[in-house]
Amino acid sequence: MMKFEGIAKVGDTIRAYDFEPIPLRKEYFVDGVVIDANNTKNGYAAYKIVCTRDSMYDTNSAHSRVGTVIYVPFEMALLDYNGRVSVIVDRN
Repeated sequence: MMKFEGIAKVGDTIRAYDFEPIPLRKEYFVDGVVIDANNTKNGYAAYKIVCTRDSMYDTNSAHSRVGTVIYVPFEMALLDYNGRVSVIVDRN
């Protein structure tokens, strides 16, 4: 089983960090609702989410990911760390 595989199910809201949080640096992450909990369409296993919050960009920014589909890998070879993906709202 991969590091974050199985922690969320369809309907859960997850938080996925773009970069590992460190002191004195803004946290960059997305929150989103899981619409597919075992997506392999892109050649890797991932959660498919609809972004509901983007800490990197204001929702009025053209770069905001809010409302878009994002793929969150279950595991990353080089940059993975504990806490990269977490469930913040469980649908049950």
